[in-house]
Amino acid sequence: MMDIVPELIDGAIVMTLVNGCDNRVGSCECCSQIVLSMHNWQRYTGVPYIILDLMDENEICEGFLEELLFIRKRATGPFLLVGVMEKPQQILDLNVFHPDFPIFITPEDAVKALRMTNPGLTERSLMMPIQFGTSVVSLWHQIQAETFGAV
Repeated sequence: MMDIVPELIDGAIVMTLVNGCDNRVGSCECCSQIVLSMHNWQRYTGVPYIILDLMDENEICEGFLEELLFIRKRATGPFLLVGVMEKPQQILDLNVFHPDFPIFITPEDAVKALRMTNPGLTERSLMMPIQFGTSVVSLWHQIQAETFGAV
């Protein structure tokens, strides 16, 4: 099952894609929920940017990418993509994805670019501690249960 996991790379938080979607359909609800959970988690924790590493995955669900485009439009901070292969890039291009940054080959390159254009952004205090290496969907469900009493 596809998921996104926060990792610490060069002192910045990078959201990393884990596994690919097995459904490969345009309206994959599961994949859309993963992106929505990432967005909600990011806003709740106060991470002021998104660096998303698609891990050179060539088969990425269209529903995931469409939801990603929607989230990018609503993002208030920098939004950087890493490891985008040709097929996902074609889907992004069809949906008129005009990034503020180029698409990066490595997360380290994205972190460096973010620091050059937004000095100090990766050093800001966050609203809560970050659990690295844990599913963002699980983290968001945990936050919902602890804060809102709902899952």
